[in-house]
Amino acid sequence: MNIIFIDTNIYLRFYDGNRKDLKKLLDILLKVSDNIFITNQIISEIERNKLPIFKKSISNYTNNLKVNKILLPEHFITDIRCSEIKDWNKRRDSICKDNEELTKEIDKIFIKNLELISKSQDSVSLKIKDLYKNAQKATEEELINARLRKEFGNPPGKESDSLGDQINWEQFLNIAINYNEVWFITNDTDYVMEYKKSFFLNSFLYSELITKNSNIKINCYNDLLEGLVAYGKKNNIKDFIDKKVVDEIRQEEKQYRIVVESSNIESIGYDAKGKILEIEFLNGSIYQYFDVPEHIYSELMSADSHGKYLNANIKGSYRYSKV
Repeated sequence: MNIIFIDTNIYLRFYDGNRKDLKKLLDILLKVSDNIFITNQIISEIERNKLPIFKKSISNYTNNLKVNKILLPEHFITDIRCSEIKDWNKRRDSICKDNEELTKEIDKIFIKNLELISKSQDSVSLKIKDLYKNAQKATEEELINARLRKEFGNPPGKESDSLGDQINWEQFLNIAINYNEVWFITNDTDYVMEYKKSFFLNSFLYSELITKNSNIKINCYNDLLEGLVAYGKKNNIKDFIDKKVVDEIRQEEKQYRIVVESSNIESIGYDAKGKILEIEFLNGSIYQYFDVPEHIYSELMSADSHGKYLNANIKGSYRYSKV
């Protein structure tokens, strides 16, 4: 038997994106719902974070809808026939008014969506509930071991976080004996380390897992689609993911980044949960920078020169990988 371990941050991407492919990706995920390891803790993390994640996501959209109110200096007009500046100002004023109306309309749309997500009546919440049916509850012993794990400073989990990762891992260790192979899909560096698009389970976690089941084979991914494709191939699941659908999803992924005005950068994207900054350059190359704080992303987006800020504050300061 094989199992898929998906970290909470991967699920929350469905509430933190505007890509059409997310619907396709969720449908693919649900095809293997019976083979996904999920706990009550993961469900709790999804439910308590999905609304603020969506709110934070839409704030980026509304900020990029804004049009600066710029007026050209009409007092420089010296010729009565030279009305270009005045006409330009009128058109600009009209554009600003239209933008204000569009912003009001999109705010109404977002408020409706926030209400639906709050009540778990949105399309993502309704679909993802199919995963919840197999959720496992932590035992008292697992909770005790999770607290000890945190006190000892052992992975996964960070000192400032709750016991979530520790609980999930203790639960997984106790069922690992039942499986021949596991697919870990996560952006959390507490679980995996990345080197040139190859991912490796943390050595401490690896040792614990092998102690529980010396024969288990371990696969690690930070990309949900890539992990699911590999799982489908290994398990010979026919018609699981059509190549055309994979290509469509990959094409959509390129479009979720925000296009910026820059002499060398085409677009910028940011995964707040995974702290992954993605930069697409004008030459077509794409780089991901890891463990980037959100304030760095915000400063990059608001900088007068995105390229200069990238060179001064990000390159050389954060781990990166070419996509």
